[in-house]
Amino acid sequence: MTWVRFGPGETPIPDALLTDPTGKVLSPAAFRGQSNLLLFLAHDPACVACQESLTAFASRRDELRQLETAVLVVWPGTAPARPSPGEGWYEAADPRGELRRRLAGLLAFDTTAKPLLFVLDRHGVPYVAWVAEPLPQVDLPRETLAWLEYIAIQCPE
Repeated sequence: MTWVRFGPGETPIPDALLTDPTGKVLSPAAFRGQSNLLLFLAHDPACVACQESLTAFASRRDELRQLETAVLVVWPGTAPARPSPGEGWYEAADPRGELRRRLAGLLAFDTTAKPLLFVLDRHGVPYVAWVAEPLPQVDLPRETLAWLEYIAIQCPE
């Protein structure tokens, strides 16, 4: 597992327009000023490890809400029609891979066909990114919650 920590004074992540399963346009910038954002870029809708990770994050929704964090799952191609785990959970498609390419540009190594997770503060600024292939057997939600707690200490507003 690889965590990449961003330095102080970073700028907000590059934005891109995504489409949710109902056809509504959604973008990471829509969360700026509203909530922290857990941005999970799945690498394949058929990936069992990605599905398991998302189920694990969904089971921690109360903790994510307490840390004022929304979850945006971005799928390649089209977003699968899945039941939402609840308020603050969004799924969308990045059919041309535009957001993935822009975010990969923030990292110094190849992220092709790898799941990515970015933890952003309420201003859209990245604190950390997680990159792995294949997804390891770790408690990724627990580690992500620790980063969100760190953000809460840094950004008390």
